[in-house]
Amino acid sequence: MSQTIESVAILGGGFMGAGIAESASIAGVPVIIRELPEFIDAARARLEKSLDGAVKRGKLDAGQRAASLANITFTSELKDVAGRDLVKDRSGFIVNFLLTPYHMAGIRMFEEGFASREDIDAAMKLGAGHPMGPLTLCDFIGLDVLNAICVSLYEEFKRPEYAPPPLMKRMIAAGRLGRKSGKGFYDYV
Repeated sequence: MSQTIESVAILGGGFMGAGIAESASIAGVPVIIRELPEFIDAARARLEKSLDGAVKRGKLDAGQRAASLANITFTSELKDVAGRDLVKDRSGFIVNFLLTPYHMAGIRMFEEGFASREDIDAAMKLGAGHPMGPLTLCDFIGLDVLNAICVSLYEEFKRPEYAPPPLMKRMIAAGRLGRKSGKGFYDYV
């Protein structure tokens, strides 16, 4: 039995929340983003900037951009969002809490010369059935975004698996942020 997603509620319009909202709204699914009042404008601007980039790259036209934005509602009211008691209030989403150590381990393996970037990625694609390896995924997410996630998780939990590796810090300083900058672990130019 298949189910149709009729709407999506997102708690927080940060990088990940805005990205999920954008994907759902482009697919035509109505989205409600619940955000603190002082961050609503920043979340809206983040979405508009990302959609503008999609138009610039030819992935959307102006009409699709407008329709996508029309599908998104912002609110600071908690009563408008169902499911608010499902996840405890803490740093990191479930996915970030589990996936960040995986990303950082991949970066550390590459940094230490344990394996090439291609071998690390291929091992996880072929051996674990992942659609992409950890270094490709790091480039897709953006090293600056991953760094912000690492810092947040490390500050709260003080666990070494969340600490950003030196290589990632050097890459960010050099402007190698991943796909969005054209260079990361791989070149996209």
